[in-house]
Amino acid sequence: MFKEHIKGDEFVSVIKYEGDNETLVWKYPIEDFNLGSQLIVHESQEAIFFRDGQALDLFGAGRYTLETQQLPLLEKLYQLPTDTDGAFHSEVYYINLATQMGIKWGTDSKVRLFDPASGVHIEIGASGEFNIRVADSRRLLLKVVGTTGSLGQVELLGGGNGRGMFRALVMTQVKSYLAQVIKDCGINILEIDAHLLGLSTALRERINEGLSDYGLTMPEFFVSRVVTPDDDPNFKRMKEQYAEQYLLVRQEQIRGCRRAQGRGGSDHSPDKNHRCSGRGRGAENSESGGGGILSDAGGSRGRRNASKGLHLSAGDLPAGGA
Repeated sequence: MFKEHIKGDEFVSVIKYEGDNETLVWKYPIEDFNLGSQLIVHESQEAIFFRDGQALDLFGAGRYTLETQQLPLLEKLYQLPTDTDGAFHSEVYYINLATQMGIKWGTDSKVRLFDPASGVHIEIGASGEFNIRVADSRRLLLKVVGTTGSLGQVELLGGGNGRGMFRALVMTQVKSYLAQVIKDCGINILEIDAHLLGLSTALRERINEGLSDYGLTMPEFFVSRVVTPDDDPNFKRMKEQYAEQYLLVRQEQIRGCRRAQGRGGSDHSPDKNHRCSGRGRGAENSESGGGGILSDAGGSRGRRNASKGLHLSAGDLPAGGA
């Protein structure tokens, strides 16, 4: 993990971390250093000097020779030695800023949802993946790590057993907001698959409000599946009610379309006459019965009157036609 070089009485430490990508926080094992020590920070890392519960000087990616001017907070609080012979005490933590990808999540119990349109309660579940990264190294160190030597993805979010420092927080947020977001966005649970992207975005915003207190953020959060209770009698009744409602709406649309055809039947434009049912004018007139615009018995006179907006039946015409 690290190398130390000793030349005579001179002691120079190379502070360096080489760990895996799933370790978010790692503590360097030595806590006493000389000025002149080399600090190496890799890309996507930050190093923080920590002492007496305080997160002090922070270093981004690069190679540094530790001198008093590079450690202003330590110098101010502890009066560092003026030469390389004097040692100073501090802990050094490495923070991994790389995004932790593809972490799976799933509700461990059902979420109760009330559907106001049908008046029934159902229980749903959800699952998906998210990505997480450190947004504020100092805050994470102060809030979470404390005296812990390291903090990895397993400690943070759990492994196969599902346990982890923040998994409970994430799941609580999901279960608290899932039903609320569905309600606030007016999402029909029977059409939930068409709204997964919007649902994911809304939940990510809510979850990040809680994670920000710990210096963490979720750049991406995905709801890939919402499990509906297909065998639940309440859910079956809901689907039946929505199906009946759809049929009623569709029937009303067809009736309205036919009424519009009846009012515009004198218009010889085929697009206007046929845009609803696609059938010929004779079929439309037969549907209108005796009260239709005109039958063939009306002759040319009837057609002229129809063009003026007169609605006549065959009985209104004189015997013998026009």
